[in-house]
Amino acid sequence: MDINLGRQRVIGRDAEVFAYELFYREGSNNSFPHICSNKATERLIINNGLDGGVYHVTNGSKAMINFCEKSLLKGLFKELRPEEVVVEILETVNPTDEIYNICCELLSMGYEVALDDFHYNEKWDRFLNIVSMVKFDVIETPLETISHILDKINMINATLKRPRIKLLAEKVETSDVYEKAKEMNFDYFQGFLFGHTELVSYDYKQVITA
Repeated sequence: MDINLGRQRVIGRDAEVFAYELFYREGSNNSFPHICSNKATERLIINNGLDGGVYHVTNGSKAMINFCEKSLLKGLFKELRPEEVVVEILETVNPTDEIYNICCELLSMGYEVALDDFHYNEKWDRFLNIVSMVKFDVIETPLETISHILDKINMINATLKRPRIKLLAEKVETSDVYEKAKEMNFDYFQGFLFGHTELVSYDYKQVITA
């Protein structure tokens, strides 16, 4: 049985692939189908065999996978191997006590946690003490508007007794934005400048064919 999903590379400062963000796709149509985020995450993981590992899709790199509030509450992340994935908390998730406790559970289980399309408010302060990565959509939140947020993250990094919070700039489409993000000490970069979302096809025996 042929399986299709979308993936987009995430590169580090050395321009090497750090991870691939994975997206649910139906058939050969390389666009997000009209289904809810929770159902998309569930189908991405279960229908595509990612509960058995992701490296057949990512060529040995980590996978970054979006989780909405319902997916987190259902514990879908437990279907994935902690060392292989970064759990992305979608921007639509409410920073409640229950979600915070789930993030603490993720951390204790060895998962990396990223805050996707981050918009700062003080309700996220405690989350910044436990997450591994913060992603900024540099089209929706241009780099010149987030210096105060980066100052906040840098202050938190200075007090952490664990690896610092990494910064990821997504939707990078021009070399000027890329160079600016590097100047602002971003660690990872994602966007059309480095490659569009590609459709990956493979059989259920986990052999990549495209």
